[in-house]
Amino acid sequence: MKDHKNSQSVTFFYPSKVVGGAELLFYRLAVALSKFEHLNVNYIDFKDGFIANEIRKRNNRIHVIIFKKISKIHLKDTVLVCPLSYLFEVIFHLKGNFRIFLWSIHPTALESRIIAVQRRSLRKYKNSEFGEELDLMIRKGGLYFMDLPNRDYQRNLFNLKNTTEEYLPIFVPETSLKKKYKQIENNKINVGWLGRLCTEKTNALMNVIEHCNLYLIKYPEIHITLHIIGDGDDKKLIEKTRKEERLNVILLGTLTGASLYNYLIENIDLVFAMGTSILECSSLSLATVAVDFSYSPIPTSNKFKYVYELQGYSVGEKYDPSNIYKHSFDDVINDIIYGQVKNHGSLCYEYFRRNHDIEAVQTKFIERLTKNNLCSNDIQESKFAKFKLSVSLSKLISYIKNA
Repeated sequence: MKDHKNSQSVTFFYPSKVVGGAELLFYRLAVALSKFEHLNVNYIDFKDGFIANEIRKRNNRIHVIIFKKISKIHLKDTVLVCPLSYLFEVIFHLKGNFRIFLWSIHPTALESRIIAVQRRSLRKYKNSEFGEELDLMIRKGGLYFMDLPNRDYQRNLFNLKNTTEEYLPIFVPETSLKKKYKQIENNKINVGWLGRLCTEKTNALMNVIEHCNLYLIKYPEIHITLHIIGDGDDKKLIEKTRKEERLNVILLGTLTGASLYNYLIENIDLVFAMGTSILECSSLSLATVAVDFSYSPIPTSNKFKYVYELQGYSVGEKYDPSNIYKHSFDDVINDIIYGQVKNHGSLCYEYFRRNHDIEAVQTKFIERLTKNNLCSNDIQESKFAKFKLSVSLSKLISYIKNA
């Protein structure tokens, strides 16, 4: 990155009390940028937020700004970096004169927020009306999509006109740890799941569990251990799911850093995941299957693809019966049994290095940050901000009716 004489300010806004791929993504980018002397890096989080605690323990160059839902934070002369889905949080909780850099890291997250906010609003807008505002954000260099499926889904949903091929892919830092494969013993297969246990991911995990059941019925000599790394609201649902006798499911909860990497390379031969999790696994030369997310159950007629078969920087797509993938679940398990999994692991690693290396993404981020002309006033004057008054009036009317 070019050196600049004048200091610049970047402020990350993603308050959260849980740990997931998105939280780690923003934290890692903040840490990377904090190493540049001319950049002042801030991070807005809850006082007891996961990232706030990590910063206090590990990085003194990042300044934590405490987020409180009952009060507004005043920002000035900074570039605010946040997920696209946090547009409403920016409007409701931040004030001041600053630039905004929006990163779309989940294809349906903004859609879900719009639906939730419009339920409490007196005014309703069409998706195409929001699309006009999003097009303005793209023109001003303030909105980037992480991959092709993310862009295409929202382009169709909001009827966007200004989308380009300029993605800002997500990343994870590379580690020196690498998977060393051995021949399986006693017909015992070890596969893993890495990701939070929330609806759109849980349906993919439930699909994997049912595939395991069906495989074990066909091959009574095989034993499968499924190591589930992650936590969330759907944990009890996973615990209650039917499992064949020779399917051993281990719920490990949340693992991060060296603990995560060591567990993956020591205990697991192949991982099912989506989002940043597929990059963490691929960086270890661990064979990684990218599963589709879905808000409804996925039938076992579906097929799978390895990370290196993804296109357009994709880290996962929404499930659709028309999705065409090469590998059946049986193919994937047989790759482990017959020793092909090592080659898949190497190809996953090569894909990771080409497309999701932190240095390459960091350079793209800085270049686009300097071209950004999207200001807080643009957001406050948009249709997204119209909800601020409408939601307040809705609450007032509800209060009067119930008084």
